[in-house]
Amino acid sequence: MATQYQLTIIFDQTALIKIHQAGQSVTIVQSVSSYVASALRSETQNIPPASRANSISCYARAIAFGFLNCRPIKHLVLKCEPFLKYIGLDGKEWFSSGDTPAPNANNAFVPPAVAWLVFSPFQQNTIAWSDEYYLYATVTPLQQPNVILINSMTAGSANMNSLYAFNQAQFIGSAGGNGAVYAVTNQMSGPQLYFGLAQQAQINGSTEIGPLTAVSVLLGQSIQFNPNAQVSIFLSSASDNGEMLPSIPQSALTFAITQTSVVVAYNDATNSFYIAY
Repeated sequence: MATQYQLTIIFDQTALIKIHQAGQSVTIVQSVSSYVASALRSETQNIPPASRANSISCYARAIAFGFLNCRPIKHLVLKCEPFLKYIGLDGKEWFSSGDTPAPNANNAFVPPAVAWLVFSPFQQNTIAWSDEYYLYATVTPLQQPNVILINSMTAGSANMNSLYAFNQAQFIGSAGGNGAVYAVTNQMSGPQLYFGLAQQAQINGSTEIGPLTAVSVLLGQSIQFNPNAQVSIFLSSASDNGEMLPSIPQSALTFAITQTSVVVAYNDATNSFYIAY
């Protein structure tokens, strides 16, 4: 049975006037980790015997745990990386949503964060949702300030015990999931596709759905998503759910969702949110 959550966000009148005059909106981002893998069968053909065992061992661990990324490096030896990042075919390393989009020591770049919910606030605002997620696909390029259009989505909430295939512009589920992540394989040729999780919420009584993350998945690749039960709340100039953001500001209130009901207030003097109770 799904767990229900409620978030209440409170502003005083002075703060509310300033926010509306500045054209700002309340923006909520959820953290989601992702892992992309490609088929590795053909990549083990000419591996030297001494290296083949390490490669197969790495690949086996990736299959068994589902939280490792194996990729070919020199002499086709496979290197394992933490599941919080994946290696694209262009050689770039990408990390889960919610990190700062800047080069790291390996000259890797982080994809922009995705605004789950964006709304113009009242003095008291109620956001309600459950821990149910939808898999979706989009052709919207992951560039700021694009707003993600959900082109296809699972008919109902996705199941961690299912493995999904995306073909003919629809998600087809079958048994075989590990019960710990949401998984889908891109089997559709044609346009560049991006996949992610989306979640429905009630904002002041109005039902809306917004993407939580978006990742490029090439034909034949599989992706796994793992929600981190963590949200960030801040003010921004974003205009709609699913807008690509440059980053999550350092002033954002970020916290783990450990309670089913949380009240957040805004401090006009410090221009920051805080947990009231």
